Amino acid sequence: MILQGKVRVNDEVYTKKAYNVCQEDVVEVWKNAYAENSSLAQVERTEIVSYEVTEQGYNFEVKSWKSFLSDNWRSSQ
Repeated sequence: MILQGKVRVNDEVYTKKAYNVCQEDVVEVWKNAYAENSSLAQVERTEIVSYEVTEQGYNFEVKSWKSFLSDNWRSSQ
């Protein structure tokens, strides 16, 4: 999905997997254009509330929406 340009973080589309998410980042995964208004898109949205690095790995606290309306940043594709 990243390589296809379907992921954006804080309104910037990423096409490389090297981004490390930070606290307060908003990550959206593009699902499809909204049928009733092509300037909108249905996305899966995740907000990073906090995270910490532990000996076992990373612990994330997030807010997540499986279906969220956003601007259609892929409308030209």
